[in-house]
Amino acid sequence: MNILKNKKIIILGSGRGIGRATAVECLKLGASLGCTWHTSENAMSDLAHLADSLHSAFFHTQIDIADKDSVDKGMDYLINQLGGVDVLINCSGIIKDRAFPFLDADSWEQVIHTNLTGAYYAAHKVLLPMVAAKNGTILNVSSVSAITGVAGQANYAASKAGLTGLTKALSRELGPYQIRVNAVAPGYVKTEMTEHLKEKLIKEAMERIPLKRMAEPEELAHVLAFLASDLASYINGQTIVVDGGLS
Repeated sequence: MNILKNKKIIILGSGRGIGRATAVECLKLGASLGCTWHTSENAMSDLAHLADSLHSAFFHTQIDIADKDSVDKGMDYLINQLGGVDVLINCSGIIKDRAFPFLDADSWEQVIHTNLTGAYYAAHKVLLPMVAAKNGTILNVSSVSAITGVAGQANYAASKAGLTGLTKALSRELGPYQIRVNAVAPGYVKTEMTEHLKEKLIKEAMERIPLKRMAEPEELAHVLAFLASDLASYINGQTIVVDGGLS
């Protein structure tokens, strides 16, 4: 079932991990797609081949989510190429984990600026087109770290908690214009972000997760695609936790 047919979707951070899996899922479900990447341009060729095989529109551009001019330019390009935007899915994010006494100001500011301020830049660009159409969906990828807290992730947890708050506030402000704003909060997911984790930490996490495993990126993509579709037309202002029961 093509539940995203005729949807014009922009996915930020679609070169790898959850973003890439979500791009694949959206294409398979019938969407026209605009993707952004920062350092993973090679991944775009595979998505382009998939789009061609499905006869789906596909465009991509490089964006530095922490740079407003870069976001403005890239988003304008994708919106123009797609002929509008129905859904924005924000999968961009970085981590710079450090024990708090050793967390320098630069690492704090980079994570907050990329994960939270970058979301503001992108949402701001789709706001007017969606308000004019009186229709739209904005989805943010938060984290279970924002809910439970994780030692050594003060900057990351704070940025994702801010993203959850932004989601809630925008859902109230934009709801009257029929724009839904939701978030997903993943737990441990098999991506490049979790590859750096020490084996001891992973083992301890698996002991605390009732399903006893990490999520596959595709499992998050399924949830994001559902929230982007009209099947989720009355879900607004929510953060859907997808953590295998960890929290």
